Amino acid sequence: MNIGLVILFVAILLVFWFGSYAIGNYICQKNVYLRKNINKNSIIILSLILFPIVMVITKEGFFFGIGFVLAPFLLANLIHWLYPKIIKNNKTKSKKFYNENYYYGYLGFIFLAIINLLTYLS
Repeated sequence: MNIGLVILFVAILLVFWFGSYAIGNYICQKNVYLRKNINKNSIIILSLILFPIVMVITKEGFFFGIGFVLAPFLLANLIHWLYPKIIKNNKTKSKKFYNENYYYGYLGFIFLAIINLLTYLS
């Protein structure tokens, strides 16, 4: 495979992931209910609810469900770390890595996982 094609593919994935993170942030900051209720506990509950649903719909098993739930966590960590460096160009550091913007962006990745899960229904 051509290295240029791989770089293009990775760039498209990063733009897609940044978009999911930014959409999650935007929706949660505009919606008063989500702004008040999206926190660590609600994200954990949503992930735990998503886990058995993934196992039932995909019929793949336990480890596939864990990977399906673990992927949004890893992507949210990566993009939350890169977002201020690339998009905002903020030189000030936040005191906490897992702040409210992290959980808002994480919700965007959970929405992305649910959309991905809908492709298994057909």
